[in-house]
Amino acid sequence: MQVNLLSGALGAEVKGIDLKDSSDKNWEIVNNLMLEHKALFFRDQDITCEEQINLAKKFGPLERHVYVKGLKDHPEILRIVKGAEEKHQWGETWHTDVSYNSKPTKVIILRSRKIPPVGGDTMFSNMEIAYETLDEEIKKKN
Repeated sequence: MQVNLLSGALGAEVKGIDLKDSSDKNWEIVNNLMLEHKALFFRDQDITCEEQINLAKKFGPLERHVYVKGLKDHPEILRIVKGAEEKHQWGETWHTDVSYNSKPTKVIILRSRKIPPVGGDTMFSNMEIAYETLDEEIKKKN
């Protein structure tokens, strides 16, 4: 296995793990890497919807989005598509996925089918570091 850090705050590209393998051993490796790096990127993983769901189930109960309908055969999976004529990207402003949940979602698994050669960037932030670096007086406020 090879892990390449992508920045100082978070993110790693992981090579040498097969996401089709949803065994406890493989999940433990992925989970530990996720806890350490916060955002993981696995290239060239041609997984099916079923394989994606099997991996996701290891992190806890699957959710269905309250506002967006999922795929017909896999309602837990949302399809996000931007047409060539569309000017705005779905969720293009700063947000935390499903932040309206009373218990925050542990993991969001994104599977890219088609990536534009330019643009379409998704940025991530490490909120653990953001909190840790706050002034102690600010941390005490509710």
